[in-house]
Amino acid sequence: MNYPRAVTHVGITVTDIEAAIRWYQEIFGFQVLTGPVQLIADDSHFGMICRDIFGSEFRKGRLALLTGSNGVCVEVFEFEQPVSQSEKVSSIGKQ
Repeated sequence: MNYPRAVTHVGITVTDIEAAIRWYQEIFGFQVLTGPVQLIADDSHFGMICRDIFGSEFRKGRLALLTGSNGVCVEVFEFEQPVSQSEKVSSIGKQ
């Protein structure tokens, strides 16, 4: 039998981190825990971790961590190099 898994956070790429933060605050009442903070893929320990997580092409971006009242977090990422791109999402059942 499969039991539900605990979810602590979800990461989402956005094209405008400030707008995303406002949206999560206004719609869900989330609070900002961290950020937005700059991420740079340099030779520092944190820079190397960023490169490991986001891939060798990653150079620069920002992240913010927001939380709801039950402790589940949303981590939003805006990539600057390479730039985050939005994709059109089609409606289910429409082609």
